Amino acid sequence: MRVGIDATSLPVRIAGAGRYICGLLSGLSEVDRVNDYFVFVKQQHVGRFRGLARNFHLVVVPDLSRPSRVLWQKYRPRHLVKEFKLQVWHSPHYVLPAGLESTHSVVTLHDMTFFLFPRLYSPVKRYYFQREIRNAIQGASTLVAVSEATGRDARALFPQISDRLHQIYSGLDTRFCIRPSVSNVTEFRRQFGERFILFVGTLEKRKNLSVLLQAFHDLAMPQIYLVLAGQPESDIARVRRQVGSLGISERVFLPGYLPDDTLPALYSAASAFVFPSQYEGFGFPVLEAMASGTPVLTSCNSAMRELSGLAEMQIDPSDVSAWTAKMRLVLENGQFRARLVEHGLARARQFSWRDTAEQMVKVYERRHTRGPTPANSNGAARVTPLPVRPEFPQLPEIQEAILRTLAFSDLFGYPLTRSEIHVGLVGKTASLTEVICALDHPGLRGLLAQQDGYFFLKGGESSVRRRRFRENVSTRLLQRHRWLLRIVCNFPFAEAVMLSGAVAFKNSGPEDDIDLFIIANPRRIWSLYFSLALLLKMVGKRKLICLNYIFAKSGSIVDDKDFFVAHQIANLRLLSGTGVYDAFRQQNGWIKQFLPQACLKHNPDAVNRFGGLVKFVMSKPGSRLKRMAERVFESKLFDVVETLIFRWYGGHLRGLTAHLNGSVRVERDQIKLFTNDHRARTLERFSERLTQVKEESR
Repeated sequence: MRVGIDATSLPVRIAGAGRYICGLLSGLSEVDRVNDYFVFVKQQHVGRFRGLARNFHLVVVPDLSRPSRVLWQKYRPRHLVKEFKLQVWHSPHYVLPAGLESTHSVVTLHDMTFFLFPRLYSPVKRYYFQREIRNAIQGASTLVAVSEATGRDARALFPQISDRLHQIYSGLDTRFCIRPSVSNVTEFRRQFGERFILFVGTLEKRKNLSVLLQAFHDLAMPQIYLVLAGQPESDIARVRRQVGSLGISERVFLPGYLPDDTLPALYSAASAFVFPSQYEGFGFPVLEAMASGTPVLTSCNSAMRELSGLAEMQIDPSDVSAWTAKMRLVLENGQFRARLVEHGLARARQFSWRDTAEQMVKVYERRHTRGPTPANSNGAARVTPLPVRPEFPQLPEIQEAILRTLAFSDLFGYPLTRSEIHVGLVGKTASLTEVICALDHPGLRGLLAQQDGYFFLKGGESSVRRRRFRENVSTRLLQRHRWLLRIVCNFPFAEAVMLSGAVAFKNSGPEDDIDLFIIANPRRIWSLYFSLALLLKMVGKRKLICLNYIFAKSGSIVDDKDFFVAHQIANLRLLSGTGVYDAFRQQNGWIKQFLPQACLKHNPDAVNRFGGLVKFVMSKPGSRLKRMAERVFESKLFDVVETLIFRWYGGHLRGLTAHLNGSVRVERDQIKLFTNDHRARTLERFSERLTQVKEESR
């Protein structure tokens, strides 16, 4: 196998993604002496890769300016693939080159900050990376997330990538596992003070240094110093102003970027390492400090929660007093300090570039092809339903149900209000008062967190911001196209129209479409589908409005009976056809097995989460013109047309989707077109998340 790796994005001063590129190549050189690797690297960085194995070939690229390099990364690789006969192309820094449709393309996603925290970046940088990430999401054969948090955020923003996304942790450079010389450690203590608190990272807004500086000021320990080491970026001016205004200038050092070979001694010299970042896709400094035997305090969110792996290390990034208290505890309590050091050393040993490389080789060797999904006699995919009660023997039933409910919403990065938890409680009935009391129960305090009225599993703080962002996206999406939704609702033979999928939760991403669930007159289900598809194509909205599921009114019992489908049906958002919708939910009473409190009667409060938009769409559920058209086209003459459409267009669809067994139904009374069926993978991830929560609850 011949693999091309783009290392041209390596910066002059290595950090973040640069560490990833260097570490991955060193790991691949160690574990794979069989496949041929062609590493495309700028002239100035050739020296970094001189020690790679013989099957690694350096292809030197001129030291291009940034605009020229951006163009090179986008358009040059398709020619290099042909020139070097490459079978795999790996872009380790977001960018998918153009023209690689016939090549196995792999793109690494380091984080989703450009979508979750867009205001932290300049308009040009934000636009560029948002565009390139969307392009990679749409076109890459395989995507790699460097942490579970990054993978979760990517799936929440772009649900369509689930089956192409692999989570492979980044590694740790072995230099941090070797104790530095005493003289080097002593030199840093002479330079910065015998006892100092250390931060390492780019000095940008996301690192949340304002909280750290205020907490350090409140610590009020004159013999303790603070070192902020790293490349000065967007936050440096504000940091300097705050240091001056707090009157701590003589106790705060800003040494700038320090070479990699000095970092092990710097970490070892520090009395504590602190990392209060608002969000990290991975967080190399946390791992490096733990490997160096330094007690670590970090934020309780995103990948930092994963890397640290110990609740005592984790702090709310916005809680100044908590940071002050924990720093004081580390500095004054030897037993607590020793516990953090012991855990950190053990945790850091679980990460290596060798492990990363071994998993990456498997990704390179994998071709993005999917075999048919096993099916039962009815053609439905065999998915084992989740047990209603995963066991949390130490907790009362209602707390178990809350954990299950939030664990499922966590898969989509979607925090819930108290009332949403109550309505969507998994496998349990309870009053709203009981749910509110249970949320305050001490048994859940170490597992859940709350922000602005939203509840989520610990580490999901960024999900509140993400939910608000996606709510705004969803609202704008529906407002722009409400005229089209009204046409669909008033289309002949559409008995009930509902929003489904992400848009039903107001959880749409920037590239998402509008999924519809329609219950149709059984005599004209195919006439309805074909006419709507034709109309949408004529107005250029065929890809935006997805007619994913159309049921005949007389046969509206769902065959796929598992938790995922139950959750989807229970959360459909009605646009028209209240009575038909209520009857449909009652016919599918099996939903109660999983969601006994999901209202089986039409719930206006749930529908009105969209405010005036849904009221506007629903204001005229059946127009006079619609009723007239239905009377005309219900005549027996048009039975022939219905049959012809079913045989011709239905046959066409069956031919196009023959390889998608289980996720597609093309039948006389049912049209189900889920070309990207996330059900099996979502249920698998839900089971994994429940197991993880169970371990954390012990």
